[in-house]
Amino acid sequence: MATQQQAEGLKEQLAQSIEAQGRKVRQLKTDKADKTEIDQEVRNLLSLKKELALLEGADPARKSSKAEKASFTLKTAKARGTKDYNDKDMAIREKVFSTITKVFKKHGAVTIDTPVFELKEILAGKYGEDSKLIYDLADQGGEECSLRYDLTVPFARFLAMNGKEYQNIKRYHIAKVYRRDQPAMTKGRMREFYQCDFDIAGSYDSMIPDSEILRILVEALTNLDVGKFTIKLNHRKILDGIFQVCGVPEDNIRPISSAVDKLDKLPWADVKKEMVEEKGLAVNSADKIGEYVKHKGGRDLLEKLKQDEVLMANTSAAEGIKDMETLFDYLEVFEVLDKMSFDLSLARGLDYYTGIIYEAVTEKSAPPKLGEGVAPKKNENGELDESTVGVGSIAAGGRYDNLVGMFSGKNKKGQPNLQIPCVGVSIGVERVFSILMSKQKTEEIKSNETEVFVISVGDGLLKERMAIAKTLWDAGVKASYMFKNKPRLDKQFDICEKEMIPLAIIIGKDELEKGEVRIKDMRSKNEAQGGGVIIKHEAMIEEVKSRLEQIMKPPSLSRPLKQFYFNLMPFESRRFSLFSSFSCHLHPSGNFTQIKMIDSIPTVALNGQTASHYPHTTEDPLVNNPELLEEMKAINDVDPKDKQVPAAIIIDKEEPNKIDMDNQDESNQVEECQNLQHGSANEADTDSVDEEKPQVIIDDTLCKTAPKSLTINHAPATTATTTTTAKGALDISPIVSPISVQKEAEEESDTDDELLRITEANRFIPANPEPAQSTQQQNRSHSKSLRSQSMSTRRQLLVFADKPTVTKKTDRIIVSNHYGAGPQGTLDSDFKPSRKSRSYLVACDFSDESFHAMEWTMGTMMRDGDKLYIVTAVNREDNPDAVREAGLSLSKELKKASDIVTEEAKKTLGQMLLFDVELITYAICGRVKDILFNLIDELQLTMVVCGSRGRGTVKGLLMGSISTYLVHKSPVPVTVIRPQKKKKAAHKRPIHAVPLSQSVQSGQLAVDEVSKVASSTASSDKKTTALTATTATDKK
Repeated sequence: MATQQQAEGLKEQLAQSIEAQGRKVRQLKTDKADKTEIDQEVRNLLSLKKELALLEGADPARKSSKAEKASFTLKTAKARGTKDYNDKDMAIREKVFSTITKVFKKHGAVTIDTPVFELKEILAGKYGEDSKLIYDLADQGGEECSLRYDLTVPFARFLAMNGKEYQNIKRYHIAKVYRRDQPAMTKGRMREFYQCDFDIAGSYDSMIPDSEILRILVEALTNLDVGKFTIKLNHRKILDGIFQVCGVPEDNIRPISSAVDKLDKLPWADVKKEMVEEKGLAVNSADKIGEYVKHKGGRDLLEKLKQDEVLMANTSAAEGIKDMETLFDYLEVFEVLDKMSFDLSLARGLDYYTGIIYEAVTEKSAPPKLGEGVAPKKNENGELDESTVGVGSIAAGGRYDNLVGMFSGKNKKGQPNLQIPCVGVSIGVERVFSILMSKQKTEEIKSNETEVFVISVGDGLLKERMAIAKTLWDAGVKASYMFKNKPRLDKQFDICEKEMIPLAIIIGKDELEKGEVRIKDMRSKNEAQGGGVIIKHEAMIEEVKSRLEQIMKPPSLSRPLKQFYFNLMPFESRRFSLFSSFSCHLHPSGNFTQIKMIDSIPTVALNGQTASHYPHTTEDPLVNNPELLEEMKAINDVDPKDKQVPAAIIIDKEEPNKIDMDNQDESNQVEECQNLQHGSANEADTDSVDEEKPQVIIDDTLCKTAPKSLTINHAPATTATTTTTAKGALDISPIVSPISVQKEAEEESDTDDELLRITEANRFIPANPEPAQSTQQQNRSHSKSLRSQSMSTRRQLLVFADKPTVTKKTDRIIVSNHYGAGPQGTLDSDFKPSRKSRSYLVACDFSDESFHAMEWTMGTMMRDGDKLYIVTAVNREDNPDAVREAGLSLSKELKKASDIVTEEAKKTLGQMLLFDVELITYAICGRVKDILFNLIDELQLTMVVCGSRGRGTVKGLLMGSISTYLVHKSPVPVTVIRPQKKKKAAHKRPIHAVPLSQSVQSGQLAVDEVSKVASSTASSDKKTTALTATTATDKK
């Protein structure tokens, strides 16, 4: 009894001690006491708890009670610092591995593999202070082993054992490594992770392999699209020389180097404190080191170091500076020097580096500034809180000439038996993966490669589905089907949508009896409604492969403009237009080209190779060509006979109708052109237009300037416009007829009617040789004196200067053209605009929306003397396979993009009545956001203009997310141009286009002069409407 009372008293004392000890630990953590002190008190607390547990375990009554409650719950968890990857994660990881491997193989590397664990003695002493992070394994049969810390040391051991066979080798290795680090999962810092290593081993001339390694790193990170990145460079010999001239003892250089290496996480004040208080370095030596490591730059820093007599007197530093000078020359040849930053704070704590060292960092992983006095936050245990630090370096490496010799043994002279110099780089896949995942929407990731899904209607038809899948597999097509005897049709379609399978083969009893199948493009709404296209069973494989080839075909790097002739009519009031914006893709048959027009009005252009198969008549060619009719139905997803869908057939240029004007003077040419007109630009009445015949409206100004041999290509439509194309041809294409506009007006668009685009204010379309001046008040932004000149004088000025300025750099091409100042590009001082010049920037990705924005800016916002910057991004990841297969260099891609955007911008600007304006086009390689914001910072802009949606970094340049990001982040006003809103018609009667007003004809109509006009007179019951443009900037 007394013993039991003593036990109870002892337990009570222990409980009180545990409570007091717990309060003490919590107080120490609150006060952020030293970690060692906290750890000691925590151990004391655990010891008390253990003692209490043992005492309670000796209590028979308590033990019996526990036995009665012998139930427990198994806790399922992962080891700390590890991660499971789902199917979508693995899809991105496989893409990362594939991208990196292609770059490595392109540079001639072979792959080798080494064991996941090594003898402990192999890894020990190679990683400096980081050796404590090595995972040691329990003793197995007398061998002490450790999990590999990286892939470099095992490779050096491999060379030491097989050096005679591998004196020179380019090697890559992708495998997992293990580190007992403090994990930060969201930042890609884990205890088990992949590394992708590329190494060049062998004796070569100085800096040649080093420069190729850096070129490989730039290629890999660019193709991975990790965003804006910088590769920091330094040289171990320069760093050692700095330490020596600053008075660091020889035996303390490596510890001091490890401290400097922490500058990517800690401010200089903390690093200096560590060097002085923990490493025992003198304060004045630390201050001298601080003066050096704060410098970064390029060749300028190299020249500055060469002027440092004290440093150049050090042999080690002088050798390192000479190496860096050679390296810069080679990097300039490889066109990657702009990605480098010579950073004296880079140290790399690993002991085996002997020469150049480097790290790649993204803009989100920039280290704290050296001058900051506040360090990153620490957690409750007093350790650095990794969540407050960026991803850090995403790749790192350097030269290690002596590492192989450490494993090869020594000869009688004490020298290594084998010494193979090496240089390499290691890419941290997990950190790259974390960056890509933060940019990628999970729902947009296709994790499987299934191309075709076999669907049955009605009875299950399981064996038939299996047979079709087997046929597809034999043909090399990736196919699947639902593993149910009688699957529901909607469930099968759900699988196609969820797994983003592009094609479906649909079978039913009726189709099987006729030997047919339905092939349905799951991306097409029209086919979804109609059930697909019926074809014979024996033609299934050929049709599937043809469709898949077009679906999987990467976007073209440039557009073959010569094949496409058409006109674009964005809204009713426009009667004339020159070459305008479009996007296109080839039909699977290869016979047609689909032209996607504004307002979703499809226009089909016949390809020149097959155009001769169809007769050229003034009648609708669809009537007498059922094959063409069916083909157009498949392309447009609509019936071309529908009046709401005017189709333009452009006949082969080799067999068109021709009008020979060789023996006619200019006046006769104009007369001949005007005789072709079925309507007049000055006539508002369109009721008399014959809808059964092609209408041709030719501007007399264009006729005057047309070549003597004129080719007229007719296109059936209710109204048509002229388009200047190749030399010797004038193509006629359709526009939206008033009737079709009225029918389409009954359907609401998904855009805001407050953003209607008006681009006629600056358009140069004179109706008469000498137009009368508008009686309305002139816009003060335009040059009055120029607009009062004769038409001939104005026409002489409204041309581009003869000599554009072209600037070529490694990552961009800039072309500057002067317009509206004559061939010389200069105006007399009397004609110079008095108002201050304004600058506009338009983002262009060759989509309809971006060309809308460009044309709107030129036609609405610009005034005499303004500047217009058109920028397009050349992102190699948009189409990496096509670039590699074609063997195109970066300069070729930039030139193609620059030529296209310059040509399109000049065509549009050439229509405008603007004087002394400058057109500057940029073609730049890089991320869209980086390019735009760099230019916004660099240029003094008045406004940025972009389309509401484009094609993204995978499909093009601008997405809705880019325009939204600009609106919220841009320091200058941003205008987002959206398609026109079509309102419901008040009365179901034809809506007629307003004739060009006198002010528009003379080019003097200002934006603020356009207003909504509705009038009705007794003499005419026609209703006229003018559209008013309102931008987001106007709202603000």
